[in-house]
Amino acid sequence: MTESQTETPAANEWPKRIIWAAIIAGAIYAYSNWDSVSVQLFGATAYTCKSLVPDVVKISAENTNAFQVKVVGVIDSKQVSKTDTRLECEGIAMLANGQKAPISYRAYEEGEQWWVVYEAKP
Repeated sequence: MTESQTETPAANEWPKRIIWAAIIAGAIYAYSNWDSVSVQLFGATAYTCKSLVPDVVKISAENTNAFQVKVVGVIDSKQVSKTDTRLECEGIAMLANGQKAPISYRAYEEGEQWWVVYEAKP
């Protein structure tokens, strides 16, 4: 057997390996970025319970008064329901005064715009 005959099968493996690597990389990307991929492919809502928390914190900071304690975070969030135009979540609000309180929050589409609202329950 000559040297060129032994190299040919190995050289033919590289295109297959490149294709498999691309397929695996695409699958890993789709799995790790499923929220973004599902929006692009299926038109689903881009929101998740976790991704809504910064919006809830921002709204709370903008609307805090003497009778409302600011929400600084949400833990133990879980999805209550989800459709293409609405996402409802529950969790435990971490408040600026160090206390915790149950919270429900949601995102919904109305008038071709997404809205985010929350209700902390003392």
